Amino acid sequence: MIFDCTSGIPDLFVANSDGAGPASTTYTYLPSGTLSITPNHGPMQGSTLVTLQGDGLAAGIVKFGGVVATGVQCSSSTTCTAYAPPHDPGAVDVSLTIGGVTELSQNRFTFDGPEITSVTPSSGPITGGTQITVHGINLADTSENGFLAAARIGSVSIGNVACGREGLFEASCSMVTPSLSAVPGSPVDVQLTITHVTGTRVATKITAADHFRYTQQPALVDLNFTGTAIGGATVTGTVVLDGNAPTGGALVSLSLGAASPAGVIVFPASVNIPAGSLSANLPITVVNQNFTGNVTLVARYAGTTVSGTLAVRPTLPPTLGGIASQCGGEITTDTITLREPAPPGGGVVLLHSDSTAATVPASVTVPAGASSDTFALSIAQPATTQTVHVSATYYGIASSTVTFTVLPAAAVRLSLSPSSVVGPGSSTATVSLCAAAPTPGAAVMLASNSTVASVPASVTVPAGSVSATVAVSTAVVTTQRTATITASYRGAAASANLLVKPRSQVCTPPAQLCTCSSGATGCFTTSQQCFNFCAGQ
Repeated sequence: MIFDCTSGIPDLFVANSDGAGPASTTYTYLPSGTLSITPNHGPMQGSTLVTLQGDGLAAGIVKFGGVVATGVQCSSSTTCTAYAPPHDPGAVDVSLTIGGVTELSQNRFTFDGPEITSVTPSSGPITGGTQITVHGINLADTSENGFLAAARIGSVSIGNVACGREGLFEASCSMVTPSLSAVPGSPVDVQLTITHVTGTRVATKITAADHFRYTQQPALVDLNFTGTAIGGATVTGTVVLDGNAPTGGALVSLSLGAASPAGVIVFPASVNIPAGSLSANLPITVVNQNFTGNVTLVARYAGTTVSGTLAVRPTLPPTLGGIASQCGGEITTDTITLREPAPPGGGVVLLHSDSTAATVPASVTVPAGASSDTFALSIAQPATTQTVHVSATYYGIASSTVTFTVLPAAAVRLSLSPSSVVGPGSSTATVSLCAAAPTPGAAVMLASNSTVASVPASVTVPAGSVSATVAVSTAVVTTQRTATITASYRGAAASANLLVKPRSQVCTPPAQLCTCSSGATGCFTTSQQCFNFCAGQ
């Protein structure tokens, strides 16, 4: 006999020695009655890989509650797999259809609906206002990173709340508890209603994990600080309730922790959280600028206590960069540097100049997280040379003073290179003006107070330039001499000293070199001759 297995009721062929031909009867396949599935439940969003086991299986149509599954594959005549489709929550029949014959699984498949797994925090006052986070499973579809869900706390509907996916189907939602007129005798249920991919609105299952307990009064839950706790600084402290403050507000008392030293910080004895609010700020000033260590502050309200610890450290003075001598009418910059990164909001550094010859901004704000910043100095045009002192103050701690000179616009500067020569020899004198020389040039007068160093009567700084050079000639000397070179321009003068040294003398034996304290040298055969020579110098 031969069976044609392409349909549910196949033709039956009979073969003998004369050949084969269709029989006058038909053969009908019957379900084996052995079909089963593993696992027997999964999320309502689908995607659960289900294994079907039975006898005489082949790839066919698998349905979960009438919805066709995907990815049907058979590894043998006893084992097939398929992915469960999305479906509304509940238990459904699973069927396999092969060649027109449908067989039901002996066990059903349950689509798990949304369920809340935790509520944090799990309690708050009847005044409401507690910010809670609800975590749950089977809340999100894989295509949704953010979605809205209708929320209910107890019997009060609070509308749509924002939710975000945290896993394949897990999600968390944030909401604020409503106020109640009386404390319920038992915890209330938090419930979410989502719109399933099938279009059905599905509410979360009621379990003990979704409980929220209302209490009579709000409780303190946090005391935190914002800012850098260094000497002279004011830090912002914040006390936080787990629900809205009642009518009249919540008066929170403050005190130092038992092991904290007095005299380090100053803070108010209490702070009132306004009615309907969850928190209030308070100023905390570090008054001991040299203290290093921890200071604990304790807050108390309605039988609840929280504490926070400040890590206090001393304030180190800021530093200023060095400032060279400045010509009148110029603008220059300098750098202020802190010993630690500036706090949130930036570090305000106060600046001070003791002379109108150099003007600085009243303050510079070093950006948050940065350790330095620059500022501009506006240089005036004084008639005479002025000495300026600039300092910086950070949280009451002053920097070292930076001192520099401001030269009049007509000032001249003079330098010698080298500043020490052996005569006869030469050095180069450089004259510099505070501003570019006018047309046709600036004639700078030169003079020397000694014949051991000679300079020309003047040197001309070309128009548009600020400097010029000239040679200084030195004479032969028998002793070390110092000459002062002076440059003068429009009533301003500058000077520099040039040291002229004698050349080393070589004596012919038996004479020996005699060097006097004055620097004079000579060749003599006896020490008495050397003594007499030096005595005459």
